[in-house]
Amino acid sequence: MASGFTVAPYELVIAAGVGAQLLKFVLYGVANRRPSLRVLVTTNGLPSFYAVTLSCLCTVVALDVGVRSPLFAGSMVFSGVVLHDIVRVQRSVDRGRRSTALVARSMDNGERPEWTRSVTEILRDRGHRPLHIGVGMVLGLLAGLAWRPG
Repeated sequence: MASGFTVAPYELVIAAGVGAQLLKFVLYGVANRRPSLRVLVTTNGLPSFYAVTLSCLCTVVALDVGVRSPLFAGSMVFSGVVLHDIVRVQRSVDRGRRSTALVARSMDNGERPEWTRSVTEILRDRGHRPLHIGVGMVLGLLAGLAWRPG
C-alpha cells in the first residue's frame, strides 16, 4: 500500500544530517546538564555528522542504482577516504594542539598572559573518534534503509 509520500534522496541525506545534529544536541545537553547551541554546528562528536550523511548517501545510492554501479563505487570510495582522513587528520590536529598548549604554558613564567588564554581557547579538542564515526555510520545506514526508490 503506497502512501503517496515520496522523499528525494538528497532530502533524506539532509534530513539525516539534521537529525544527527539534533540527537547530538540532546545527548550533549543531557551529559553536560545544560544545552549548548555550539553542538548544533559542530561536525565532530557523537554521532559524527560526516559519517551519518555519507553513510546515508551510500545507502540511498545503493538502493537507487545498485551496488554494482560506478556511482555506488565512487560514493563508497569518496566516503571511505573522507571518514578515514577525518579520524587520522583530526588525531594529528589534536596532538599539535596539545604541543602548542604545552609550549604556550611553558612560556608564561607563572603568569597567564592574554595570548596564552586565547591559544588555549582556540585549540580545544576538535577530534573525531572512531566510536563517533561508527555510530554515525549505523545511524546513516538506518536512515538510508528507510528510503524507498520511487
